[in-house]
Amino acid sequence: MNIINPLPEFFSEDDEFMQKASEYDVKIYDFRKSPQRKDLHIFSGQIFNVKTPVVVITGTDCAVGKRTTARILVKELKKKGVNAVFVATGQTGLLQGAKYGMALDVLSSGFATGEVEKSVVDASEIEQPDIIIVEGQGALSHPAFTSSSAIIRGAMPNALIIQHPPKRKYVVIIRQYICLH
Repeated sequence: MNIINPLPEFFSEDDEFMQKASEYDVKIYDFRKSPQRKDLHIFSGQIFNVKTPVVVITGTDCAVGKRTTARILVKELKKKGVNAVFVATGQTGLLQGAKYGMALDVLSSGFATGEVEKSVVDASEIEQPDIIIVEGQGALSHPAFTSSSAIIRGAMPNALIIQHPPKRKYVVIIRQYICLH
């Protein structure tokens, strides 16, 4: 048995976990651990060479179904014969098998836009798709989440699908909620 850890606490940095992993020949993969700086990308402008339409699924708050919508949209487009590609921007999308993307929330802001750009460019060049669907993170209008701007800047989408929970009275913040009104 190996361990795929999606948490922001890294098991590979815990002596007890590493000792037991070594003892039982278990590999630990910290899925949200940022790549080394030498392996990260800054925005290069290559996105402007992508001719494939790019759609970003975003929202006015977190937990509004952005990833689910993106995955369903790609699935339904493929059913209709459209070569659609999903680009993940969070660990769950990657754990669900996305071929392109990164866990954006582990990156420093200087690399987030470049990593989104690189993922979209790679998807375009390798897959030659008819459309690229990019998963959003966080929220457009929520002060606690800044990843939406990096996704929009890095993907340079042709369209946005904005999801909003109209009956939600509070925006989500870890451990508490803030009233919208």
